[in-house]
Amino acid sequence: MAQGGCAMCPPSRPVPPEVRPDLRILEAHHILEKEKLARLGLPPEAVHDPRNALCLCVHHHDQHEHHRERVPRRRLPAGTFEWAAENGVDWLLDRTYPKELHR
Repeated sequence: MAQGGCAMCPPSRPVPPEVRPDLRILEAHHILEKEKLARLGLPPEAVHDPRNALCLCVHHHDQHEHHRERVPRRRLPAGTFEWAAENGVDWLLDRTYPKELHR
């Protein structure tokens, strides 16, 4: 889980005033969906491993879930990639969070 707050909110930039205070509450986000992982046969301890979690504010969680502003791959914790490889779901991580093209 991200330490210190939302993985999407830059610490050096103030939260925009149009974002209501109640939307700044922090939530845990499963990086790969629990339901998909369970369907793939992963045990509960793998599904709920902290390396499959990311801290997001309610605002950014909603933005991500509704495909308005997706969490970019570069914001995922380093342990997530290790966890995905250990559990054989690195292909799903790549599909869900594609590698970013450098311009």
